[in-house]
Amino acid sequence: MADTHTTDYTTEAPVLSANPLGTDLLGQGKLDEAGLARANALSKSSGERFAVVLSRLGLVSEADIAETLARLCNVPLADIEMMRAPTTLSGQISTLFLKKAHVLPISADDQALEVVMADPSDHYTASSLELSTGLKVSVFAGTLSEIDAAILAMVDSEAPADETNNSTSLTEDVARLRDIASEAPVVRYVGQVLEMAVARRASDIHFESQKTSLRVRLRVDGVLVDIDPPPSAMRAAVISRLKILSKLDIAEQRLPQDGRMTETIRGEDVDFRVATSPSLFGERTVLRVLDRRRVPLEFDRLGFSPAMLKDYFALLQQPHGILLVTGPTGSGKTTTLYASLAHLNKPDLNILTVEDPVEYEMPGVNQVNVKPDIGLTFANVLLAFLRQDPDIMMVGEIRDLETARIAVQAALTGHLVLATLHTNDAVSAVTRLIEMGVEDYLLAATLNGVVAQRLVRVLCPTCSEPFAPSQELLSSLGATECHLEANFRKPVGCQSCNGTGYRGRTSILELLSMSEGMKRAIVSSDDAHSLRDMAIEGGMQPLAASGLELASRGVTSIEEVLRAAKV
Repeated sequence: MADTHTTDYTTEAPVLSANPLGTDLLGQGKLDEAGLARANALSKSSGERFAVVLSRLGLVSEADIAETLARLCNVPLADIEMMRAPTTLSGQISTLFLKKAHVLPISADDQALEVVMADPSDHYTASSLELSTGLKVSVFAGTLSEIDAAILAMVDSEAPADETNNSTSLTEDVARLRDIASEAPVVRYVGQVLEMAVARRASDIHFESQKTSLRVRLRVDGVLVDIDPPPSAMRAAVISRLKILSKLDIAEQRLPQDGRMTETIRGEDVDFRVATSPSLFGERTVLRVLDRRRVPLEFDRLGFSPAMLKDYFALLQQPHGILLVTGPTGSGKTTTLYASLAHLNKPDLNILTVEDPVEYEMPGVNQVNVKPDIGLTFANVLLAFLRQDPDIMMVGEIRDLETARIAVQAALTGHLVLATLHTNDAVSAVTRLIEMGVEDYLLAATLNGVVAQRLVRVLCPTCSEPFAPSQELLSSLGATECHLEANFRKPVGCQSCNGTGYRGRTSILELLSMSEGMKRAIVSSDDAHSLRDMAIEGGMQPLAASGLELASRGVTSIEEVLRAAKV
């Protein structure tokens, strides 16, 4: 047994009340009120103990946390040497329990057991140890990362002796990465980047391994901007930290991986979709920020004009048929579909969705993630949906003929199907489906309408200035006399918009409603140009005209319309 004096941790030992650790660190000036509130909120939502959450957030150094807990709980502070040769207690305490409780047995005899705990005030864990071993437990305080690393090393030491040297080396590397990824500077940096991304309304965060550094960028209003990178020595640790948070395999660096994590940012839970992939100089990791608070599910905020919204709602009220939303990746198609589902969502309707992946949870809607590796494809899920008595089905994306045909079958049998498709404009959705192999007469019978959309940046209301575009420029966008005296503006840049001249995004849209003439033209195999001319003659407003309308009201700039509509 260790010679260091210990305090017996029996069931009668005092337990810390409320949150004296946070209060004490606050008094020491090592934690501020905002940090305390953040750690408290995350501890409450995750169910993890406050000391563990505080260590992981990196708001206070692990050494300060351990020293403060040792003093408050009147227990000794463990040093790293005491944890180098832990006691396994094989058959008495499971490794899973040790990992979840962050407790490391360091010495035992016939009567007593000494352990190091990340939170020595955890009375439940100490009592459980006494019950399971029949030994009297004495507690030391230690740092979370050192305890977790020692437990991992203990597990590795119990691995079969016939493992190859390469496997042993890999295990040691993984253990070292885990250890470094749990250190306060790494935890703090990752937390700061996530907070910055949410504060700046970023849609994505890019961590890109370079030859000697880690490049970090945020996609804000559709444009990637660099932010301060971590020190070069932290490159691998930052990527490992992200993989640990999203429950990915940190040992696997040769293949892409996908995961998800939820972090508490300023007291609110924010979801992140995580995707890793190998690159020339290491892994790159991209996080999609799924902040439900920023998702506009009101159609006026999505760029729908009152006249277009009236026509779109008429399509949504159809009892059966297919309604498509098209556009390139990142054009807001999924947001439009979620807004549509929110509009349709009623207690008397059975709404089912199949997505890749589910980005936002919608109460009252039954959502399914596709998993192609086990055969759970869009087509297979759709077939299963048809036996689930659906009223409305949403397909995240029509990618192949099988999915398209099942969607058509569902529409023919009395269901409303909402789906996305990758095409450049609304009319091209018709020709794309026919090229896939959907029979033209079936498409004409089931397709209700198509929305094509693009995202444009919104001018900063603080710094934008009046702008007088040339007549030639206006003519290229199809301007009419009503636009000549309009309120066109241009970006400038100020502190409010981080110098970009823009703040936020909205959509430009074109809506194709299927008239009887259009259906006859589809069956007659008219080409895309003829179909488009017919749609415009029937009242469809092209993307460029929709963008010009927004620009004429000073919502966006002419440059953004030209970029998005590709005129």
